[in-house]
Amino acid sequence: MSTSSLLCLVSLSLLSSQWVNGFVVPIPRRVSTHFDNKLPTDTALAVWWFGGTQNEAVDGDADSCDLVPVRIERPSPSSRRIFGEIIAPVPLADVWSILTAYDDLSTHVPNLKESRITRRPPSGQPGDGSYECILFQKGAQKIVGFEFAASVTMKMKERYISESERRITFQCVDSMFFNAFDGEWKAEERIGADGMPETKLSYVVDVRPKGPVPVAALEWRIREDVPTNLRAVKRSAALLSEKSQVQQTLSRPSAPSVNKRATSTRAQLMNNMKMSVKWYKDETMEAYLTE
Repeated sequence: MSTSSLLCLVSLSLLSSQWVNGFVVPIPRRVSTHFDNKLPTDTALAVWWFGGTQNEAVDGDADSCDLVPVRIERPSPSSRRIFGEIIAPVPLADVWSILTAYDDLSTHVPNLKESRITRRPPSGQPGDGSYECILFQKGAQKIVGFEFAASVTMKMKERYISESERRITFQCVDSMFFNAFDGEWKAEERIGADGMPETKLSYVVDVRPKGPVPVAALEWRIREDVPTNLRAVKRSAALLSEKSQVQQTLSRPSAPSVNKRATSTRAQLMNNMKMSVKWYKDETMEAYLTE
């Protein structure tokens, strides 16, 4: 899921403009604020905040000015641990529906060309809280007329921690580009300042590249891709929530059947609608390829 833009890293690193130890490192155009430009020790922590400007908050949509904290740790010289989180003003069920739509993730996440389950369990359904599967993902980006792609296969495992918290762990089982790409999605529902349900969506991944892929390039790439992917899930969940509420209002269910009808409505919407998210050029890899 969140591997979409990262899967193009190998190709992108060969087309950038700065060299580090013989490899090119893509330099993001967007300016971010952080507490430390360097990671001097194996466990050093740096924090970046990504988001729009005040003008974007006035002229654009609310999501364009989201400030998304991204924390990066350096467990070893050849690996990175990346954290990110965002608040979605929707119930947990809507965020969960997007996260577990494994075969349709490419309609939500930019630069993800393909996402499909390659091995299914004998029983269970995506989103049931105990579902496990093998998921193949492929990202792609056209660069100067040529399409570059990379892929990764992961084991996905869902868990219901409580009524208000759900998690998905993922582990790389096959990739030409990563020795490790392991992490977790965590979704926690709570009551927001407006008294309505909201969901805190957190993401963490441990990344260790394989072969000649420069870890420095990974660091540059990931710290902007994580906010993009978090915003993608938030926007798709918001759209699903809005459509679900409209349909529930029109159907006017009786009180005892509200919860059952809401679950059915979400499932129907996910099955029958492709909810693509409109992305501006500066929110995708194109921002780094057209300068």
